[in-house]
Amino acid sequence: MRVANLNDSMKKIGSLKDYQGDDQIITSYDLQESIKQEPPLKVFNSKIPSLDKAIEGLNQGSLLLLVGRENQERHSLLKA
Repeated sequence: MRVANLNDSMKKIGSLKDYQGDDQIITSYDLQESIKQEPPLKVFNSKIPSLDKAIEGLNQGSLLLLVGRENQERHSLLKA
C-alpha cells in the first residue's frame, strides 16, 4: 500500500512540472529573468543622504515607518 501511495505522489509531483497557473512553481533563475523584464521602479530621494544610502531611496508604493522614543526628533526629521 505504501508503494501505491508513493507512486500516486510521484505522479502528482510530475504533473506540477507542466502546470502554467498563477501559482506555478518556478525556479529562482526563471524568477530572476522575469524580474529583469519588468520596468524599473521609480526611486525618490528623501534629501537626507545617510537615509537614502541606508534604504537605497524611497520606492514608489513603499510604506516607510519612522519609529523612535519620545523626544528623538522624529517630527523634525519629517519636516526636513
